Amino acid sequence: MKILIAEDDLISRKMLESILSKWGYEVLAVGSGSEAWDILNSENSESAPQIAILDWMMPGMDGVEVCSKVRQSESGIDHYTYIILLTAKTDKKDLITGMESGADDYILKPFDPHELGVRIRAGQRIIELQNQLRSAKEKHIILSMTDGLTGILNRRALYEALEKELLR
Repeated sequence: MKILIAEDDLISRKMLESILSKWGYEVLAVGSGSEAWDILNSENSESAPQIAILDWMMPGMDGVEVCSKVRQSESGIDHYTYIILLTAKTDKKDLITGMESGADDYILKPFDPHELGVRIRAGQRIIELQNQLRSAKEKHIILSMTDGLTGILNRRALYEALEKELLR
């Protein structure tokens, strides 16, 4: 599984990258929020990382802003990115701000690698459930549009296709 790290502090970024690589994840590491947004907003959503660890304070675009933009761009599509905000901010209002921006989790610096691992595994479970849900939805759409015995389009699907053709 691909994980994006967006951290402007080189030492923290390298430490995160090392830990995650050791755990077997494919890691993309960038130093700014703008770079993170470019990766998460790429045309090919299939190759985009499904988990992102974003530092709150970064040049270009902060983690909260990236998180908000990701949630806006995901609206109405079946792709979901699990976002963990990484920050030294400890106030409850900061936690609320981060979570309201669309973050799924929040880790305080300096982070405990074991805690990070547990939170990433929770994110993985959510991503896997999302993928199963998407697959089941696609299967049900196909089943609702075709005859189970012959596999050809059913009456409802034919009427929908006819309606589209008439509008065209």
